[in-house]
Amino acid sequence: MLSFLLTMADEQYRERIERLYKRYHKPMLKIAKQRFVNALRSNPTLDAEDAVQAAFMGFVRYAHAVPFDRPRAELEAYVFAVLHHEISK
Repeated sequence: MLSFLLTMADEQYRERIERLYKRYHKPMLKIAKQRFVNALRSNPTLDAEDAVQAAFMGFVRYAHAVPFDRPRAELEAYVFAVLHHEISK
């Protein structure tokens, strides 16, 4: 998925998207899967993968609005807020 995301990202954001992916992909999957398990979804693993993929597609599409240069805590809050939005759909 990372290769696909990077081909879609504007050149100026590719490195930042890659770092974001490497830092947050696994924790996002873990949280999303747990939320879908708790919601008694029939296939929480696939639902979690879909939610995380949708979140990263949003990061690529709106890279200009992602707070890459903000403190890590703010970036992390942003990342998980986007994930929460995708899970809630």
